[in-house]
Amino acid sequence: MDMLFLRLPAPGQRELTALSCVAGSWQRLGICREGDDLGAWLAAQRGLPTVLITPAGLDIALTLDATPKQRREAGIALVALAEESLAEDFERLHWVLDSLDEHQVLARGIRRDWLESWLARLADAGLSVKAAIPEAALLSADAENWAWLPSGNEVFLQTAPGQAAMIQPADAVTVLTQLLAQRPMQTPVRLRHPQGSTLPTLPDSVHAAPAPWQDWSDLLRHQPPSEWLKHRANWLTGELAPRSQARYSRVWIGVLALALLVVLVQAGFARWEARQLQQATEQARAEAEAAYRQAFPQDRRIINLERQFAARQQRAGDLAADQILSRLAQTSPGPQWQIQRLDYRGGSTRVEVMGPSQGELQRWLNSLIASGLSARIETSQAADNAIKATLLLQSGAEQGGR
Repeated sequence: MDMLFLRLPAPGQRELTALSCVAGSWQRLGICREGDDLGAWLAAQRGLPTVLITPAGLDIALTLDATPKQRREAGIALVALAEESLAEDFERLHWVLDSLDEHQVLARGIRRDWLESWLARLADAGLSVKAAIPEAALLSADAENWAWLPSGNEVFLQTAPGQAAMIQPADAVTVLTQLLAQRPMQTPVRLRHPQGSTLPTLPDSVHAAPAPWQDWSDLLRHQPPSEWLKHRANWLTGELAPRSQARYSRVWIGVLALALLVVLVQAGFARWEARQLQQATEQARAEAEAAYRQAFPQDRRIINLERQFAARQQRAGDLAADQILSRLAQTSPGPQWQIQRLDYRGGSTRVEVMGPSQGELQRWLNSLIASGLSARIETSQAADNAIKATLLLQSGAEQGGR
């Protein structure tokens, strides 16, 4: 799928950078500076689906304790409970929630007026924006692997999901020392950074680890462009969702309403004269079938409208192979993990993976379970300083063992 990626400049910065993928070929498009003709710069890219990258350090992230039931019932209102810990007004930010596990959720917030302003400017330039992803969400960080990303005159330091800050390079040693002192276990930390970047003198327990990427554009190439449209940290949700999604939702609502009309007409059979009921039923069914065919043109033959619509609803909850690949990519502990084989059969999938450690494999499994999949490790063995394992994934409601 051809796509355009734009990294927006943070307030105070002037450079907008772009990357395109056309016919499987990735290409940098250079730089557009504040004051340049944005429409002219993007003229050749009009018509491409566009994904925005919001710069690291611009958004706010915090981890909240919440059960799945609380998340369903409260939604974004969960963040209001932690409003006192925010440096910004809760209502001025646009929020998205991302489940970390059964007990915690990661809330990300970004200035609504800033994001809406850019969406309006790009729409005026003729672009079709389909998703917007935080740059911080492209990086992976955990207790043993921290991320170091230079950004202008500052550095974005991320030590875990929801734990990150922009710091001055001169303050890096002090900040790293303080973070190490807060850790319950004094195990070494790998500081993953772009190759060739300048680092300060690091504390003894922090080891520099050059990453196989230089910036956001390299991180995007790890998976097909279309997968970024499904990223779970996408800002374009709720009132900021693309209009095409809203139109699709209205089609479903219309089909459901018309199907309900058919049921109501059938239930009132004894109340109407046979001819009147037959005419009303035929008209309602014709309208319902027409709406159903518009929504699902691949169903050429309609035998039982109610059953086919119910089956469509049930299948909407199943995950296809490409969606499972997306889940695997989004929850992967890092680019060093490889998917060697995927055997997809209906709602059950076996995935052969290889990576550096059993601990990271278990964290991957936990993240897959937290994302809604039933997952367990079927086989696992050490070979050639690596771990080879087979994961069994299911998209149904049953939860597999770890």
